[in-house]
Amino acid sequence: MFRLTSPRLSSRSVSVILLAIAVLGVFAFLSVAAAQSECVQSLDGNSAVSGSWTGDCLSESTPTGPTDPPPGTRYARFYSFSLTEQADVTITLESETDPYLFLLDGDGDVLRENDDISTSGGNYNSQIRQTLAAGDYTIEATTYSREATGDFTLTLSGLHAAEEAQPTPTQTPLADECVSTLTSETTGGSWTDECSSRNHEAAYARFYSFTLVERSDVTVTLESDTDTYLYLLDGDGDVVAENDDIDRDGGDFDSRIRVTLDPGDYTIEATTYSAEATGEFTLTVAGIDLAASNPTPEPTPTTVPATAAAIPTPDPTSEPTPTAVPANSTSTPIPEPTSATVPATSTAVPTRQQATPMSTPEQTATTAPTPEPTTTPTPPEPPTRQQATPRPEPTLTTVPTLEPTATPARSRLHLLPAATPTPVPTPPSAGDRAALVALYNSTGGANWTRKDKWLSNRPLGEWDGVITHIYNGRVRNLQLINNNLTGSIPTQLGNLTEMIQLDLHHNELSGSIPAALGNLSNLEYLALRANELSGPIPAALGNLSKLATLDIYLNELSGSIPADLGNLSKLEHLGLSHNELSGSIPAALGNLDNLQFLYLSRNNLTGCIPKGLSDAQYHDLGATGLGFCE
Repeated sequence: MFRLTSPRLSSRSVSVILLAIAVLGVFAFLSVAAAQSECVQSLDGNSAVSGSWTGDCLSESTPTGPTDPPPGTRYARFYSFSLTEQADVTITLESETDPYLFLLDGDGDVLRENDDISTSGGNYNSQIRQTLAAGDYTIEATTYSREATGDFTLTLSGLHAAEEAQPTPTQTPLADECVSTLTSETTGGSWTDECSSRNHEAAYARFYSFTLVERSDVTVTLESDTDTYLYLLDGDGDVVAENDDIDRDGGDFDSRIRVTLDPGDYTIEATTYSAEATGEFTLTVAGIDLAASNPTPEPTPTTVPATAAAIPTPDPTSEPTPTAVPANSTSTPIPEPTSATVPATSTAVPTRQQATPMSTPEQTATTAPTPEPTTTPTPPEPPTRQQATPRPEPTLTTVPTLEPTATPARSRLHLLPAATPTPVPTPPSAGDRAALVALYNSTGGANWTRKDKWLSNRPLGEWDGVITHIYNGRVRNLQLINNNLTGSIPTQLGNLTEMIQLDLHHNELSGSIPAALGNLSNLEYLALRANELSGPIPAALGNLSKLATLDIYLNELSGSIPADLGNLSKLEHLGLSHNELSGSIPAALGNLDNLQFLYLSRNNLTGCIPKGLSDAQYHDLGATGLGFCE
């Protein structure tokens, strides 16, 4: 019988083995770190880069939808960039492989994601358009399918010149033929390589300047068969507003800017979305006083110097006659003032005409606004002039036309200031500030994870998670994802009528969804998923005519699905799964022609599935246990 015994290892051997294991561990860590560093690339300004998906770099995010596969099953590439100021950013991912796009903030949280630009139009590339505050961001370029490979092109645009590697400060001044002063509400032009854009990389442009003398609501529209892009610049050349498409979803790829502007100088940059694109365009403006912007009237008070000086003097001197030299006061009310040289013959026109060219020192002294009485050497003359003082009264009555014409002029001057006490309006963002304060107080703001600048006097765009419109300071996006919000959503959020995106997912919000959210007529994205919301889905959400995403799954919502949701003609993503909804699926939902993502499972729905819903590209209808309606 043999006994097998394990050999004893000396302490030295054990130390060597442990050292080898440590070295191998460090080598493995460095290899992973090196591989990971190859997965991330830094972008400096507007960029267009190419890449490919391989198994070396894995996705760290999950596409929206409860039935999608978990993280780590897709390949990805990452691109980081920074903003020093707020910007409207466009990110486009193009590939023959079905791509998927994520935009992450500096903490790695998903701000926005997109699968297809237009499923109905057959464009399965991905695109995100987002207004971003200053900060650090990462783009994750991945695929919709698991372990898919292939090549892709990523384009980042919309960054201001400040984010780029200073190309603009060295640019030469614009050529005269590239800049025009607006003289008409409608102007035609064309793009050629003679004039380059100052804000859109490698694009051609034309520039149009104008001046505002008062605060105005201005609309600028750029139309062309070429895909357009529009910028509005202030007197320093900084971008005040910009726009790509009037209605991309509706197929209107012209550009339009509507903005309220203060008095000052401005320039319109009419350019194209694509680089080196040519073509003809029409530029239309409204709300600009072109006559005031381009003053053309020439001054006319230079006809006859004598009468020009005589006209303004009668009005003021008709009252303070005692302060002037008496002889001059008698002649002043008469439209020909030079008669002061000869008091006895002051009514004789010929003597005045002779006195005018003879510019003797005595005459110039008396006609000047500040006469020097010492210029007349003979002292007896003042008494005789004082005796002549009673005569001005009849001479004043001989020119009655001066007083009637002065009276309406004065009345107009008094009316003008009274008609302009309007520049004291309440700031347009005041109501938005009150709504945000209500949200803070209602959802335990003191315990939020991120709440920098909240409740301060700083502009709303500096409050953590708030993005505002450039042109009026009102709230555009409100993103408080995974931020420890507790309590209920206040009805005051319905006052944020300029808001485009409301994203409060992955918090602990309770209570019902306020019907007041149906007032957000500009809302395109509403995400309240992964909370503890209860009660019915408000039928008022059917009023959100621009809504493209409604994500309220993973809550405790009850009641039936409102048929009013069938009015959301632009809806692309509807997530209602993992709730306690009951009743039948409204037939009106079958009319949502743009619907691409539909999630209704894990509810208590009954009846049948409207046939139109089967057209959604991605859905979980099979998991509902319901059949399609006949």
